[in-house]
Amino acid sequence: MKKFINFIRTTAIGGLLVIVPIAIILFVLAQIIYGLYSVAEATMAEMNIAIDDAVILFLIATGALIGLCFLTGLMVQTRFGIVLRTWFGRNVAKRIPMYGAIASLTRRFAGIEGHHFSAVEIDL
Repeated sequence: MKKFINFIRTTAIGGLLVIVPIAIILFVLAQIIYGLYSVAEATMAEMNIAIDDAVILFLIATGALIGLCFLTGLMVQTRFGIVLRTWFGRNVAKRIPMYGAIASLTRRFAGIEGHHFSAVEIDL
């Protein structure tokens, strides 16, 4: 019975360590989209453009998010950005659960680190 309880506990904690970072990332992205949506809505109202369609405002906010990501990508390629990224990686990121795995996965998808995923062999 004790082994079963330990199995349940370690499995739940392992799942939590995967779900919490993903939930945090999704929450932050949702907050950014909401903020950009509000800015787009206020800008359209200020310009006296009557748009009541939430889809168009969402597309504007999403475009602004992509632009913000692009500008951030440009900034981290500067000398100051490289220093800041190195400092963040050494002092902050190593304390965030699953950050290394998610960052590595993102770099692989972007083609920055490695050209392909390593093969996995499963013995059934």
